[in-house]
Amino acid sequence: ALSGTGIAGLTIEGVTIGSGTDTPVNGIELNNTTGAVTLTNVDITNTTGTGLSLNGAGGTVTGNNVDITGSNALSVNGGDAVVSFNATSSITNTSGTAVSITNRIGGSFTHFGSISSNGGTASGITISGATAASNVTFGGQVSLGTTSALGGSGVFINNNGQASDIAFTGGLEIETGGAPGFDVRNGGSISVAAAGTRTIWTGGATAFFLQNTSIGSDGLNFDSIESVGSGPFSGIDVSSVDTSAGGISIGSATLSGSLSRAIDLENVTGANGFSLTAA
Repeated sequence: ALSGTGIAGLTIEGVTIGSGTDTPVNGIELNNTTGAVTLTNVDITNTTGTGLSLNGAGGTVTGNNVDITGSNALSVNGGDAVVSFNATSSITNTSGTAVSITNRIGGSFTHFGSISSNGGTASGITISGATAASNVTFGGQVSLGTTSALGGSGVFINNNGQASDIAFTGGLEIETGGAPGFDVRNGGSISVAAAGTRTIWTGGATAFFLQNTSIGSDGLNFDSIESVGSGPFSGIDVSSVDTSAGGISIGSATLSGSLSRAIDLENVTGANGFSLTAA
């Protein structure tokens, strides 16, 4: 519906894209922008494409009260821009990936508003392919599959050997059917602060997977983790994880139907360690 390429400095304000039966496939696509890009009071509703695409962005991209509803709500691909969305922004994802952050060459990303994704054709948050450190923070409540379980993964993060710090500071709820709930691997650090609601439920897959990463100073805190019928996979699988800065703390775990170990811990180093209160 709206696209631009190679723009140095851009302001989009008071724009509504998509309403009722007049809803486009895609919302806004911005390619290779530089300078300061600002989106204020923007409302996007799309169908099968992508709500907001930021491709190869440099400089800054600032979103104030940006609300996105539809499929593949937000995609950030490449670039080293400092991307930020404030607490009055929101994402309501109905299919595809709610937030996709891929192939970054630096910069950072923050979103302090609420994020939800629901349905059998939807997944949650994917971060992968970075070739330089690119920190990511989700500061609002993130609710993935809590109304209707996701058919895709809840949170999938592959830091690609980079020193990226990924943080959830406002709460994280995940429910998936047939796909992993929380999967973080290959470098950097991950933290889920003790704030908001923090639960994982999965059916037919691993609920909680950590490999070759470190825990950030806020720790990795979940109130409960439940895995039902994970088959050949462990419900909780943690290997080669450094807890020197922060520990892993799980309030309760209910793990059933695994043909492997229900909990598999290997090479968890550092002073803060792994804590499970009840199982």
